[in-house]
Amino acid sequence: LSLCRLSLVYNLSVMPPRRFLAPVALTLVAASLYAYQLARDWPAQSARLQTFLAADTPVQIQPTALQNALRYVTGSDYEIEWGNDGSTAWALRRTLAVVVSGTLTVIVLAGVVRALWRVAARAPDAPFWLAALLWWAVPIAALTATRFPPHIVYLLLSAPAGFVLAAPILNSLTRRSMTVAVAAVLVASSFGLLHAARVQIAARPAGIGLDTLSIRAVIP
Repeated sequence: LSLCRLSLVYNLSVMPPRRFLAPVALTLVAASLYAYQLARDWPAQSARLQTFLAADTPVQIQPTALQNALRYVTGSDYEIEWGNDGSTAWALRRTLAVVVSGTLTVIVLAGVVRALWRVAARAPDAPFWLAALLWWAVPIAALTATRFPPHIVYLLLSAPAGFVLAAPILNSLTRRSMTVAVAAVLVASSFGLLHAARVQIAARPAGIGLDTLSIRAVIP
């Protein structure tokens, strides 16, 4: 929320307020739908909330938030969750995914360094890269010192920022002779993950509800 306020204050200074009517209305509709689902399932949700607040687990520094933020961009370990049947096809997906996710992790981190350099150098696009860094890093920082490891969905709203930071580095690779190779590897990896996801969801379909719509499709 603090990041949203910062972005709103900055954009209101350079854009007329009427342009924010549609996104504000969309946000209110989405929040209303969530509140409705929460109210419908309040007995179960309140019990879970009380259990969470009563836990005596100490606050500790955890790398889970950073790992999850990177995972949205790199796809790291998705093949373990999706379609992990020990087959030869899975072993190939695993090998390909390790190469792709490792490379993309380096690209994202290089993008973060590049964005920091643009901000420090007061480049003309420094405000843009500062916003991207805040969008990506603030949720990670907020979820680093926690009592429980944060679920990956908590980083969902900051996921686009990871792609924004990685884009200049990835774009520089596609300008050279590596274009076809990079595209082929990414397409093959994506196809393998999507195929495995379809198999996994078909085996464990999820119901429609506050907790079952997507989470129980991937968590036993």
